[in-house]
Order: sequence, then structure tokens, then C-alpha cells
Amino acid sequence: LSCLVAVHQAHTIVLVSHGGPLRLLLCLALGLSPEAHWRFMLDPGSLSTLHLDEQRGVLTRLNYIPPVAEASIWGD
Repeated sequence: LSCLVAVHQAHTIVLVSHGGPLRLLLCLALGLSPEAHWRFMLDPGSLSTLHLDEQRGVLTRLNYIPPVAEASIWGD
């Protein structure tokens, strides 16, 4: 995680993965124990936003499903 921050300062990075690794990444970025990963719910196709710097991570959005994606998932 610190390598990503160091190499990509002032850049936007998009990570696409399964929920488990993303939940673990959230724990590491927020200074939580890896066992806390079950406290986060990430639906398939959802978006989460995390701002990182050398000092900390700030979670600004969690498990957001844009209206267009929601309609296609549920067949609306």
C-alpha cells in the first residue's frame, strides 16, 4: 500500500478486484486489524473511494452503486 502511495502521488488509481482483497485493502489503509475486513460490505460492481497520503487513508465512499449499474443489475 505504501508503495502505491509513493509511486502514484497526486494520481488517481483504479483497482478492480473481488470483495475480499478490497476489504483487506480498506483495513490496511484505515489502520484496522485485517480481521475487521468482515465489517465492510462490498456489493458486486460497487464503487468505493479512498484518499491516501503518507499519513493516513480517508474513506469517502463505500459500496456505492451508480443508478445506471443498479438498473442493469436488477433488470429495471
